[in-house]
Parts: sequence; structure tokens; C-alpha cells
Amino acid sequence: MVSRATSIRFAVILALFSMLLALASSPNLEQLSSNNDAMDTVGRSGPDLTVDYLSASWTSADAGDSKSISTRIKNDGDSSSGSFRWGLYLSTDTTITTSDIQLDTWSQSSISSGSTRSSTKSVTIPSSITGGYYYIGMIVDINGQVSESDENNNDDYDSGRARIYELADLIPRTSSTSCSTPSTGTIGDYLDSSISIQYENDASSSYGQSTGSFDWAMYLSTDSTITTSDTQVGSDQYSTSLSSGNYRTDSLSSSNRIPSSLNAGTYYWGYILDVNSDVDESSESNNVRTCGQITLQEDLPDLEATSVSTSSSSVVMGDTITVQYRIDNTGTDYSGSFYWKLYLSTDSSISTSDVFVDEFSVSSISGGSYRSGYEYSVTIPTGMNSGYYYLGMIADNRGTVNELDETNNVVSSSSRIDIEEPADLIPDSPSGPSTGKPDNRSASLGESITLGMTPRAGFIGRCTSLQIRPLQPVIQNWVLHNRQAVFLEVRIEAEHSVRLYPVTWLKGPTISESSSIPPVGFQKVMKPTISRLEIRFTSPFQIMISKPPQSLLIQAIVKSAKVRTFTSL
Repeated sequence: MVSRATSIRFAVILALFSMLLALASSPNLEQLSSNNDAMDTVGRSGPDLTVDYLSASWTSADAGDSKSISTRIKNDGDSSSGSFRWGLYLSTDTTITTSDIQLDTWSQSSISSGSTRSSTKSVTIPSSITGGYYYIGMIVDINGQVSESDENNNDDYDSGRARIYELADLIPRTSSTSCSTPSTGTIGDYLDSSISIQYENDASSSYGQSTGSFDWAMYLSTDSTITTSDTQVGSDQYSTSLSSGNYRTDSLSSSNRIPSSLNAGTYYWGYILDVNSDVDESSESNNVRTCGQITLQEDLPDLEATSVSTSSSSVVMGDTITVQYRIDNTGTDYSGSFYWKLYLSTDSSISTSDVFVDEFSVSSISGGSYRSGYEYSVTIPTGMNSGYYYLGMIADNRGTVNELDETNNVVSSSSRIDIEEPADLIPDSPSGPSTGKPDNRSASLGESITLGMTPRAGFIGRCTSLQIRPLQPVIQNWVLHNRQAVFLEVRIEAEHSVRLYPVTWLKGPTISESSSIPPVGFQKVMKPTISRLEIRFTSPFQIMISKPPQSLLIQAIVKSAKVRTFTSL
């Protein structure tokens, strides 16, 4: 017996079968079939380019490296693609676009429906890339040349990231202390001090490359733009590899010289890193730094008149003084021998129009050294005006030394000297033995000669010199007018090499003593004191010769600038 459910199922099947028979006999069946075919191809009409395969076998690379990438492109559409371009990229994320770092692009000929194109491409990691982790991506039809059934499936990426190390980047440090250079120097001479510079590898400390070894060089330039065409100081300086993110201090030794090819003047210091281009860098335009300036002078001496002085504060024309001097060579080369002149000037501006005193020679002075000393028995000129004078020195007065500076050869003393004109004494009523010739007379033991001396009328000053020729041993009864102390010298010396005999000092104006004649040049000094403004020697000044030699000169000198010899008795 057939169940109710079975009967119902049978009825349904029968009804469906009847409907199919009706459709089969309908005239619209062919049109319906055609419409269904069209609906089956919607979304698949035309080409459809996709990234079918993308793989990089490497996981790290340095900027500038060349690497291989395997690719395959498929046309999933139902018609040929036509030609198009495609490219490979590096991206920090999985969204690959043409704004990512492009590695390269290629042209691809048409791919038929359902076909693929495989290739292995060599790409170069850009040298300017910033280090880090990157996805390798691919985009087909980058210029939109192909009208595709699906425009949203043209890109893909390799699932593994690659670690990219950026290139080193040598740059000078720019702080005020990162470049220390001398500010003065001498052409052809050693540097005044060593040179210190600082530089760094500006690459990322985590993803940056080391520099490898390289050279740097120091230059002098007439302008602030430093190039290899400027004048190099010293040789190329070797530097070992510098890791990323680090800096280094380096130096150029003071044993290097300023090139002799330069002229005197002002120059800029500067240095160039990686001067021989040994390092592949992310930027090759930032290896130069300009430092401070330097003033160069020629390798010459420079004589400087440093000081001139005397301990004498008051003298009479014709007197001798001792002069102390110092001349420095502030240059760098030997001066060679030269002369200097001594002058007297009423002011501290010394020139050749002042009163010339004397000229002295000096042997060569090395650079940085000086010559000092004393000039003894410098005679104060006669015939000049009395008054207060500065001592003055002119070094290299003949101009024989080629110097760095010709304007510092003159100096004056810090204090003045009082220079007085001498009194002009004349003999007054000389008396003595009446026998013998004036210049070759004989005298008995104990005999004396008396000379009376007075100043010229109306003159107040110091006494002149007085010479007593052979065997005239006595000065007696003479008068001085002076405002200062009289300096009396008695000099006894032999004219020939003969045995000297003793002399006894009997009496004088202020002292009484006995002495024997020492070797030639002996002088006894007696200083009478001032009594008001007039000094009178009322007691005879007598010399007793106990045993006279054949040739003896006794000279009594009251310090002065003029000398009168009295021989006519």
C-alpha cells in the first residue's frame, strides 16, 4: 500500500515534469538559453592580470647591493592583455603602491588568457634608502594600460620582510669645538699648534653600514669654499672604519708645515672627508667643512727695538756714559748682522734728525731670540744745546735686514738725562820752574807748579779738563762755579813700557792718602763737596814725585766735555 507521503512526492514530480515538457515546446526556449549564457560570463569578460608568484631568497641587504627576485604574472581573464608595464617595490607595510620605494620597472608583452609569464629580475637597493625592515612588493599594469575585468588584484607582496642597511654617511661635526685650528702661522714653517677635527657616520645606528677605511685632508683656501683645488696642508690622513651612529676626533700634527708656495695674507682652514671617494655614502655632497681663519706671514726676521737706558741722570757734554740696550727678533728667521744707532732727543719721538751719538754693530739674532748688553764709554757729543734729553735707539738703521715689520725699530728711554754745557776754564797766571822746555822739563824732588784757574766772566757751569804734561805735578789755587758736585779724577799713566815709580799724595781738597802707581789706566777719584754755589780749593793740591821716570804723564781731570791742555809755562 502506498503511503500518503509517497503519494504526495509522486504528485509533485509529475507536475514538474509537465512543466518541463511545456517549456521544451515553447518558442522562447532558444532566447532564454542565450540570455543564460550571457549571464554566465558577467565579471570575466576581458583580461585580468594578477601577481601569481613573488619570492626573494634573501632576508637582508645593504643599500647599493644588487639582489634577485623571482616573479610570475598570470592573465586570469578570457582575453589577451596587450602589452603593459610592471614594477617591484620596497614598502614598510603590506599595502603596495607606486608611492613606495621603486626598485625597477619593466615592459611586458601581451599575455594570452589563462597564460603566465615568469622572470627573475636583478634589482639594486637604492643608496639613499633609510635603513629598516621592508616588504618586497610587485604591481602589474602600473600605468593602467590594460582594461581589466578586475582592477583590484594587480599587486602582491612577499610574506617575508627584508632588513635593509642604509649606506654610511660621513659628515663633519659642526659644533664650535669640533674644528680647532691655529690662527697665525709662518709660510714654510711648522704649524703653531696641531689641528683637531671631528666627524661622524650619520647612518642609523641600528640599520646603518660602517664606513670602511678612508682618508681625509686639510686645506687652506683664499675663500670659504673648500675644494681639492685649494692648497693642501700635510698629506692625506688615514682613518679606520667608523660604525654607524658614532663620531671620531682626529688631528693633524704640528710637525706639518705651512706650504711655502703660499703668499702672506689671510686664509680659511677647511677639511674634506673621504677625499679619495673610498666610501659609498648615502650623500656625497656633505663631506666638507670650513673652519676658522689664519693669518700667514712670510718667514722673515722682525727686529724690534725693545729698550735703551742709562744709569746716568746728569752728565756734561764730553762725558762718557754706559748704555744698556735690548733688541728682540720677533720674526721667525735669522736677522743676520746689522747696526743700530744711538741718539739724543728732546722728546720721546726718535728720528735721524735728532742728535747722533754713536753707532754699534750686532751679530745675527735667531727668530724668537733677543740680544741685550751694555755699551761702555759712550761719549756725549759736544756742541749741542744743554737740557733734558731722551736716549733713543734705531735698530737696523742702515736697512740691511728685510723684516716682517719695518715700523718697530725705534725706542726711547723712559727717563731723561740732564746734559749740561761745560764751563770754559782758562789758565790764570801759571807759575812754576823757570828752566827747561815746556813739554820736556825736569823738576827736582818736592818742587811744585802752581796754576790759578777761573771761569770765563759771566759763565756758571762745570770745570773743563786740565792736563799737566810731563813733570808738572801740582795744581793750586783755582776756583769753580757749579750748581752740582764736582767730579775730580787724577789719572797717572806711563807713556812707554817703563818701570812705574811710587807717587805720594801729600794733600788735596778733601782726602789725604798714599798709594803706589798700579798698571796703566789707574785712576784715583776724589769728590769735593759743594759749598754754596762756589767751590774753592784754597789749599794747594800737590803731588810729590819721589823718583821721577823719564816719561810720565800726570793728568788731572775735572769731568767735562771740553779739554784744554796747558803746556806753555
